[in-house]
Parts: sequence; structure tokens; C-alpha cells
Amino acid sequence: MGWIPIERRMPPEALHVLMEISGTCIDEHGCTCYYDHGFVIGCWIIPQGEEEVRWLLNTREEVYNPEIHAWMPLPKHYQPQKMFSQDPDLMEHSILRDDDPEMYQGEFVYEQMSLEEFLKGEGKT
Repeated sequence: MGWIPIERRMPPEALHVLMEISGTCIDEHGCTCYYDHGFVIGCWIIPQGEEEVRWLLNTREEVYNPEIHAWMPLPKHYQPQKMFSQDPDLMEHSILRDDDPEMYQGEFVYEQMSLEEFLKGEGKT
């Protein structure tokens, strides 16, 4: 899913999303800074008893009158791949070869070998 302009649709209330914002802020040292189409994670709420939207941004400094340009849902949480099989005599050993074109696509090549074969390759047997 791509960017959703804020004019087209607001994110669901209290759901943290990635936002592109502009706005002025003052950091912890009292220095003024400016977000110019910067990326932050945050959400919006309407506090009880109030009528206006309040943006809650995950920044170290408070952003005054943030202009929210667009938003998108956050990606799913990282799920590490299982590196070892349940069989104690076998294990998955990941290797990355310089001549492997998949290396440049951010992928690993997996080989399954016995623990004895792995240790032999490491010079430990």
C-alpha cells in the first residue's frame, strides 16, 4: 500500500501510522528546527471533552501545528526465519557466495547439511 493523502482519508483513530509531515519544533536544547516533509510515526486522537483532533507524534521534540501531508500503514512486525531444524543431526546453514546473483537482491541461499558436515567445513572435526 502506498501513501494516502490526508485530504483524501484520515487514518483510523489511535492507530499508529507512518506520516510525512512539515512543522516547527523546539528540541531539548531549546533550538528551533523544522520538519520539511519529514517522516514520523504517530496517531491522532480526540481527547475526551475536546472537539479538535490532537496529533501524537513519536518525536523527541514537540512539533507545533504539524502539517500532515500523507500517511501509510506501518509494515508488519519482523519475524525471524528459523535457522535450525528440529532434527539435532541436521541444521540449516546459510551461506552467501560472492558469485551468487541472489546476493544482490538481499536474499540468502540455504543449504541443508548434517552437523558433522558443517563442522568439517569449519575445520572443527
